[in-house]
Amino acid sequence: MKNRNQEKYSRLPQARELLRLHLFQLLSSREQTGFSIFELVTVVAVLGILSAIAVTSIGNASKFAQLDEAKALLNAAAVECLQRVRTNPSDYKTWQPDALKSREMKGSIQLPGNYQYKDSKNTCAEVSIHDPSDESSLLMDLKFSVIGGKIIKEAVNKNNETESACISWGNCGGSESAEYLKACNKTKDTCDGSLSTVISSGSNGDKGYKWVGQCTWPKASPLPSCTDDCWRFEGSCFSEEADYIAADAANKTQQCNDYEASLRSSDFDGEDLYGTNNECEKNYWWCAGEKMNSKTKYDECSCTNQKSTWLAAGGDGALPASSSSCAAAYKCSGREVDYAEYTATCGNACNNEKLAWLAQGGNGKMPTPNSCTSDKYKCNGSEVSFTQYEATCGGVSCCTVEDIAKSSNTNCTFFHTSGMLKNNPPLIPACCGAKEYNTSSCPVP
Repeated sequence: MKNRNQEKYSRLPQARELLRLHLFQLLSSREQTGFSIFELVTVVAVLGILSAIAVTSIGNASKFAQLDEAKALLNAAAVECLQRVRTNPSDYKTWQPDALKSREMKGSIQLPGNYQYKDSKNTCAEVSIHDPSDESSLLMDLKFSVIGGKIIKEAVNKNNETESACISWGNCGGSESAEYLKACNKTKDTCDGSLSTVISSGSNGDKGYKWVGQCTWPKASPLPSCTDDCWRFEGSCFSEEADYIAADAANKTQQCNDYEASLRSSDFDGEDLYGTNNECEKNYWWCAGEKMNSKTKYDECSCTNQKSTWLAAGGDGALPASSSSCAAAYKCSGREVDYAEYTATCGNACNNEKLAWLAQGGNGKMPTPNSCTSDKYKCNGSEVSFTQYEATCGGVSCCTVEDIAKSSNTNCTFFHTSGMLKNNPPLIPACCGAKEYNTSSCPVP
């Protein structure tokens, strides 16, 4: 938009044209008698004035063009900086926009007119250009900064003729608004950074604060501040503590449910000693993947499962003592029976084996292994006690040579005088009853 000075200069060609036409009319109406000295001097003076005005006008127009070019250049750079903030927020402060890089040719910086970078500020943190050659230059100081993801513009005017251009750029004169916006956005960045730390690395229930309001000019009422409560939970932020508590409780319930589901899927058996570490309210007893409300219920379930495995194995006998959660139990042919039935049938295996052994006749000790819990003896096909066995069938037997030859009596210990005992001298009949050979009691005849 043209300012009032530009409009004034744009009317000069019209004034010159009107003056030319007026002089032409004057000259046309005169008789061809020549000009007086006064007329010539007047014309020359007027042309000089017009020439001076034209030269000044042309110079100023060039300056205005350079100013417009500089503003367009910084606007393009500002757009690039905003894009950089979105794509690479970590390095935008040291990044130079391509619009400015393209102005560097053959080792020199080619900015519009006499513009130069002020204090070498040419990155997105701050871009600042000025004309150091003229304190009253139409080329006003221009700069912009990126703060809080926003562009903050400033300008310092040097000439009254560019006042409107300065105002249109923004914050003309490095005004209070620019300083306030910078400070406000810096405070906001600090607030956002602190909250980000709480959310990313804090613990559930930690309290942080969020930024409330916007950094605007004129100042908003109430002023923005870092005062909004934030209760951290799993990378999120709750403004109300009650909401955080509800979310935390729901999360613990879900964790407990997931943990118990893993115990069920693994058919866990025994006391869950780690339930309290998985957000569950208390420990429970588990029987083959099923949760029991008490130890008694667990014992009942565990006994049932142990008996099922024991019965499925078939056979007869008592439930192993290792099944400590169960009372004594018995099975016969793979089914559970009470003690009375067990002893009368499958539990009487010892008696059945003994009867079969006695039916074979003869004398001696019942062969092992067997189902009996103690040694059994027989004499002449009948069961006798150990004492009876020792005194009779188990004692000294007098055998003939023929008995030994036939091997019909394996209980023979001594022989008649016609025989021999383990290469010992023959014995007299009186010794046929002694348990051991003794030369003093059974002398050699």
